[in-house]
Amino acid sequence: MTEKRKPLFMFLSPTHWGEWLLVGLMRFFCVFPFRWQIALSQPVGWMLKHTMRRRRRIAEKNIALCFPEQDARQRKSLLDRHFRSLGMSIFEIGLAWWASDRRLAKISKRDGLENLQNTLNEGKGVILFSAHFTTVELAPRLISLDSPVGGLYRHLSLPLFDEMMYRGRSRFSGQQIDKMNIRQLIRNLRQGHTVYFLPDQAHAGSNSTDSAFFGVKAPTNTTLSRLLTATGAVCLPCLVLRERNDAGEYHYRVQYFAPLTEFPEDPQEAANLLNKIIENWVRQAPEQYFWIHRRFKSHPGLYE
Repeated sequence: MTEKRKPLFMFLSPTHWGEWLLVGLMRFFCVFPFRWQIALSQPVGWMLKHTMRRRRRIAEKNIALCFPEQDARQRKSLLDRHFRSLGMSIFEIGLAWWASDRRLAKISKRDGLENLQNTLNEGKGVILFSAHFTTVELAPRLISLDSPVGGLYRHLSLPLFDEMMYRGRSRFSGQQIDKMNIRQLIRNLRQGHTVYFLPDQAHAGSNSTDSAFFGVKAPTNTTLSRLLTATGAVCLPCLVLRERNDAGEYHYRVQYFAPLTEFPEDPQEAANLLNKIIENWVRQAPEQYFWIHRRFKSHPGLYE
């Protein structure tokens, strides 16, 4: 069942003019050549680093916890590169919502496409398991070039931006499911749909357990193991990262790994497995992981 959305004329009051300006800027920069967007990500990242002070402190603490072997200079370098990656993620929102398939195909490459195709041929539901990297908005859009893929979403506090996000994602990808609507998610998987699923942000409640992430206990979502049991779906790990070749040119690498055919039924073992996989991914491109999230918020006073 498709969610009923608000028409855009309902957002014409001055209350939403700031949001319109933000959306307009993203739409404007979307038409810029990709290499220009990459170049602009550095000043945008610098601006984010100096305006998002609270998030910067969170990132500093996360990096210090996860990379204790690094000295202060190395951690600062990683922090700077992370905010440049965040700067690029702003431009990637526009690419995800408005860029053509042809344009995105030119700046992306694929590994393991046969893993995706073989899994889809089984006729079962597919959970594309990934993690929160700064490519988070563009990743499912790039995956949609290979197969229709639905996703979970959480309503934003900015109503116009929330509406534009939903429309942008729905334009090219499969059905967008409210993250609280687990029944709809289960129905889709049982019907053989493909869903993009990110379980790595801090989660509380009955579907959570403490699991080591970079050797530090972190509250971890255990929903994935329950979804696989309830639906008979297949779990296929996938990862989308920015890469730079020897000529200094950037592109996106979409990687489809072999399905996790022996996924643990025990939620604790499943959480440990997923965190280990994500940790290995983070080490490939640590600046692209979402360090500004309070990943270890079960530790009292850590982010104060």
